[in-house]
Amino acid sequence: DYYWLRTLNAVREKCGEPHGATPQGCVFGSNVYSWHDYHPHELVHAYGISFPGPGPPPFFNEGLAVLLGGGGGGDVDYTLDVESLVETAVFQQLTYPAYGLIYAAAGSLTRFLVDRHGRDAYLGFFKTVPLDASGAEIRADFLAAFGETLEAALAAWRAQTESNFPLNLAECAAPALAAPLAAADTISCDTRGRFAPFSFVGSFVLAEPAALRV
Repeated sequence: DYYWLRTLNAVREKCGEPHGATPQGCVFGSNVYSWHDYHPHELVHAYGISFPGPGPPPFFNEGLAVLLGGGGGGDVDYTLDVESLVETAVFQQLTYPAYGLIYAAAGSLTRFLVDRHGRDAYLGFFKTVPLDASGAEIRADFLAAFGETLEAALAAWRAQTESNFPLNLAECAAPALAAPLAAADTISCDTRGRFAPFSFVGSFVLAEPAALRV
């Protein structure tokens, strides 16, 4: 179920203050709580919970949500100590000023791994590696899933310069919007500033009938 909470105070009551700040939304079980009427990042989390398996460490969990649902928090900092941040205990020590950059790095690395090894390999790793896995366990599962070490993958990731990592959001694949919003269709979905109409348009008319799936 999706609960649209109208104030950040209401979100704080449901979600707490992870990393020392009120989030824009959260997921508990199959329920999404957000102060956005449409929050694709949290919807990706809700979908991920349906996967079989123990659930991945948060770095990889947030990486998939950022890749598919946005919320990257800024440019990618390739100097971050990802080798440590993949462990849940280290990730949970992050505070608010830092975790935006961590989310961007997680999303970028996820895109890199999907492009490099394919969706099935990534999802296999996502479903296999436990939430509380140690660094050694993460590296073993990583090697089994991708056929290369975590360190080798990170070295290759840091050597590339692609910063436009998010995949198109659901609305970027939607039919064209009718006037007066049709001009928005000229904004590219292939840029980080892509148009996201479902995020802030209360109502609109599709130019042609369509079945949309989130």
